[in-house]
Amino acid sequence: MQIDEHEIVRRARATSEIVLREAEEKAMRVRAAADAYAAQVLTDLDARLTGALGSVKKGLETLTSAKTSAPVASASLADAAAKSKRAAFDAEHDNDTAELESV
Repeated sequence: MQIDEHEIVRRARATSEIVLREAEEKAMRVRAAADAYAAQVLTDLDARLTGALGSVKKGLETLTSAKTSAPVASASLADAAAKSKRAAFDAEHDNDTAELESV
């Protein structure tokens, strides 16, 4: 009877080693799959954030360039409006000017 018990213990240990090894292998596969998934999610997030950051920077550049060019553009528009008003005034009063010059 002692031989049978020894054989049972040996088989139980062998079986436990197999089960433990399979569990460790499965855990490694699950860990590798989880790492791959996390890497993919982070890569996608990086791409989205990079795109969003690019949009933010482009918007800031647009606003900054609009600020610096707006006064120039406003001044140019103001000058053009003033010249246009002056030309319209001169055209309306050409006769008056001619009469005054003739005196």
